[in-house]
Amino acid sequence: MTQQRHPTYPLRMSGSVRRSAALYAKKDGSSLNHFIELAVAEKIARLEAEEFFTQRRQGAAPEAFWDFMNRTDSPPPQAGDEMPEDSAFAAKLRVLRNDPSRRKLQD
Repeated sequence: MTQQRHPTYPLRMSGSVRRSAALYAKKDGSSLNHFIELAVAEKIARLEAEEFFTQRRQGAAPEAFWDFMNRTDSPPPQAGDEMPEDSAFAAKLRVLRNDPSRRKLQD
C-alpha cells in the first residue's frame, strides 16, 4: 500500500499569530498544522455561505415575503409560541409592516 503525499506549502505568519495558533492548537489537542488547516477550511465555508446567500438574495421577491408575513388566513401561534410584544424584533416588524418604503432588502 502506498502512502499518499500531500503537497506542502510554506506559510509565513507573524510570530504573535503563530504563538496564538500554537497555544489554541495545544488547548484543542491538535497539531498546529491541523489547527491551521481547520481555520482555513472554516474561512472557506464562511465565504462560500456568504456567496450562496448573496446569490439567493438576488432572486428574492420582497413583496411576496410581505404578502406571506401579512397573511391573515393562518392560525394564531400555539400557546408559548407568541412573540412578546415588547421584543425588539416585534417592534421592528411593526415599523416595517406599517412603512412600505422601508421594506427593501438590506445590502
